[in-house]
Amino acid sequence: EDLVPKTYAREFARLLDQTPAAGMDYVSEVIRRRTKKSPDELFTDFDPKAIASASVGQVHRARYKGVDVVVKIRRPNVVETITLDNAILGTLLEWLRPFFGEHYLYRGFEVLFAEYKRIVVGELDFRIEAQNAERLRAQQPRHPRLVIPEIAHELTYEDLLVMEFCEGVRIDAVETIRSYGLDLGELVEALLEI
Repeated sequence: EDLVPKTYAREFARLLDQTPAAGMDYVSEVIRRRTKKSPDELFTDFDPKAIASASVGQVHRARYKGVDVVVKIRRPNVVETITLDNAILGTLLEWLRPFFGEHYLYRGFEVLFAEYKRIVVGELDFRIEAQNAERLRAQQPRHPRLVIPEIAHELTYEDLLVMEFCEGVRIDAVETIRSYGLDLGELVEALLEI
């Protein structure tokens, strides 16, 4: 809210987990295309209602091999949309170059845009998320309070990810975190250490 008006900040925050979910037909199609099985064949239980739906993907609760899991599905057309958005923003930056050249604000936007592209492209491929989870797991002995969900690697694809369900609280739910008696300063220090 410090960088953009509150109205925009609220709308951007909705993109974190309140984007309308794609229908079950799409979810089933992704699962079937990747696994050659329907959700009913693959999971002993599958909730067709998404528990969260963000700009890149949506998450469903399920049960797989006796374990409560979440099934993350990449949203339809998100790769094409983000690729087009990146191309438009890149073109806009190129058009502005003659006017702003080496101005520090322009250079800052170029660096910011390059970093944004790197991050968002990584978010589009759920295999990278699985790799990052395994990298964190390798560090877990150093951080005993850190819980990394187990990944079902046999169900990991660029647009589908199945992992152990872990009860949790969003990092921006400050009051809820406080209600658990957690010290926010210690939590921030632990996150920075990771």
